[in-house]
Amino acid sequence: THPVYGETGLLDDEKSAVEGAVKWSSSSDYYTLNEQYNNDAYAQWLSSYGVKYKSATDGDYPSMSASSLAGIWAEIYPYIQGSSDTQKWLSGVFGATDTSFIREALGESGVTVRDTAGWISDGETDAVVDAGILSKDGRDYLMVIATGLRDSDKGHQYVIDLAQTLFNTRGLLGP
Repeated sequence: THPVYGETGLLDDEKSAVEGAVKWSSSSDYYTLNEQYNNDAYAQWLSSYGVKYKSATDGDYPSMSASSLAGIWAEIYPYIQGSSDTQKWLSGVFGATDTSFIREALGESGVTVRDTAGWISDGETDAVVDAGILSKDGRDYLMVIATGLRDSDKGHQYVIDLAQTLFNTRGLLGP
């Protein structure tokens, strides 16, 4: 299969792990996938987006810039626009995330959101993040919000407010 645009060939238990990791931010499902797919090819793929990551020394979750995350979503975008069953399935997974600060900000305004959010406050790292593809009136937008805020109600609300503000100013960015 094509590594980017072809069928994934995932088994049912792997699809279940993808759904758990993406939809519900299940750490155990993420760890399952990480054990299966965290290899040299994965590290090279991340490196192609400027992410310096070695799981042996950097832990389970790669740290990356907003720019790197935007690049990854720019690669995801054409795949989830595809018409194969697997492409439609993955688009649906990203469209049904349990926690989405962007969807919370924009969901009532007719915006389709396909994203995944993240958060951490572990004593060393603070972050609240959300990124994905937004669609409204036949146009698609890439939104990436990466903060150094604590995982808290206040941090979540800040990202929700920022998502609303960014989307409301989209007309200023181009025709």
